[in-house]
Amino acid sequence: MVDGRDVTREISFEALEDNFGVNPRRRQSVIETFTAHRTEIERVVTRSIPHRLSGARCQLFSRDLVGASTRRT
Repeated sequence: MVDGRDVTREISFEALEDNFGVNPRRRQSVIETFTAHRTEIERVVTRSIPHRLSGARCQLFSRDLVGASTRRT
């Protein structure tokens, strides 16, 4: 919620793939990866909302996660 209104937070598939190693061939892998890294994703989206809020949406892309502590090497 931002300024009293609900905000939809989204993360692109590419961000999950590039930063957390999601297996693009397994739908379940997307869910498992998101769940495993949800805390970090929410931390980044919370930091991004003031700069990226468009209407009632804030979407994360790979570039938003650069330097995230859980970034794959």
